[in-house]
Amino acid sequence: MFSKKLFTICGVFVLAVFLFTACSGGGGGGSTPVSTPPITSSSDPFCKARETKDVDFSVLNNVVSIIQRESVFRDIASDEERLMRGALDRVFAFLATSTPSWARDIVEQEITRANTFNDSPDFSVLNNVFNELAKDPRYRDLNDPDQKEALLKASVEGIIETLEDPFASYATAEEYALGRLNFSGTYRGMGVSLGRNFKSEITIDRVERGSAAEKGGLETGDVIIAVDGKSTAKCTVNQFIIEIKTRSNPKLEMKIRRNNEEKDITVTMEDIKPRDVISCPGFELPDKRGISTQDLAYACPFLDRDGNPVTDIAYIKIKHFTSPAHEDFTKILKNLDQENLKGIIIDLRDNPGGGLREIREEVDYFLQGPKTILIERSEFRNNTPSGVTTIHTSNKIDLVDPALTVVILVNQNSFSGAELFPAALRDNGRAVIISRDERTGGKGTINRVFELNGGKDGALYIAVAIYLTPNGDMVEKLDLDKDGYFEIGGIMPDIKVDWTSRDFIENGRNPNWDPTLFEAIEFIRGE
Repeated sequence: MFSKKLFTICGVFVLAVFLFTACSGGGGGGSTPVSTPPITSSSDPFCKARETKDVDFSVLNNVVSIIQRESVFRDIASDEERLMRGALDRVFAFLATSTPSWARDIVEQEITRANTFNDSPDFSVLNNVFNELAKDPRYRDLNDPDQKEALLKASVEGIIETLEDPFASYATAEEYALGRLNFSGTYRGMGVSLGRNFKSEITIDRVERGSAAEKGGLETGDVIIAVDGKSTAKCTVNQFIIEIKTRSNPKLEMKIRRNNEEKDITVTMEDIKPRDVISCPGFELPDKRGISTQDLAYACPFLDRDGNPVTDIAYIKIKHFTSPAHEDFTKILKNLDQENLKGIIIDLRDNPGGGLREIREEVDYFLQGPKTILIERSEFRNNTPSGVTTIHTSNKIDLVDPALTVVILVNQNSFSGAELFPAALRDNGRAVIISRDERTGGKGTINRVFELNGGKDGALYIAVAIYLTPNGDMVEKLDLDKDGYFEIGGIMPDIKVDWTSRDFIENGRNPNWDPTLFEAIEFIRGE
């Protein structure tokens, strides 16, 4: 009923990103005229009619089974009664009302039955709650399948909230199909952003440079009338994306309308690996991802505090620890003229994390000989790591001259892998951490994705282990006395640079004015 997917310590994900990039792609297509007969649009719809799904709350039994077996917070997960009450209360919180006594009675009766027979409570009892709720004229809209699915999502979120897994989440079947919980960094598609016009037609809102869409001849403003001769008139944007993502044939025979003229265009989708690494100096990135100076926020060479070009220090920004980013980071390090450098600045500000394998290898590039990278613990009980201990070490490949000074920039939006990376290097005496914030984000868990019923009921993203830095320090943020202040967790910088947005404004909003970067330059130079 479930399967494991993806091993990640990624911290934050945003559905909107995947909504339009899940179908992003590069290559293919060609701009030569189509030699086949013109595509004629039939009355057959390109998007399948949305199935009326009978939502069954018994899937919550699978959710609980998974978290009891896999969650690092399994001490809480073992309290099934607490989880069931949490699911119930979250449903009514979603409805913006307190939990009524009749609904609580239904749940408490099931809990009593389970205790009497030394059994686990059956979460499908929430079907009875829903059926009673739907009889109420005030909630007649709940008979709509989408509304019932929303209540199911609320109930899963109630279980997750009770579990106290701060970065866990649940994706519905549609959200999962759209690419939420996909942290691989690779997507297949056309390389476009989609929208709908006032006629509710699917439109091209943006075409990425060098993408399959551009090579095939698509332009911003085009209206997609049909694909493979099937009309898109009844497609929502999400439905269209799902159809594109799940098809086996990468070639799209499209009929589009441009300036009131219809055209036939062929686009061949390919995998795209987004550009998540930026550097100065710049290098040509693998897989035709362009020059690494693209999207650089600064001039290149970047400038020091006095406005002088910096040529003795390399700057590398990693936006996300993905597989493509790993390829790019590796190539940049291999091509740096390290003999003529004093140091390297690695910018992990606003980096949400990423895959554990990539991060371990990238830490290893800087370390000489076998060193501890992180300590993994299988359980977390009473605010204390426990259970099985796994020590991850490095000793594979050295890419960085040990004589070079390494400075890592972080902020409060650096999460998970973007905390492990600097902590592993600092604990091994290989880097200094600089930030304008007191601490990083504080995500100290390793997460995995678990499909429910092969993804047909969505998927869970939960913590399966907690990690410590090589020195044994906690990264997970904890508010031990519940006063709103985190006494433990996050990575504290070695050097804190105090500046505010007001300072930035007073310096003319100059993108080259960055006191955190200036501090890193001066530290490397020993000034």
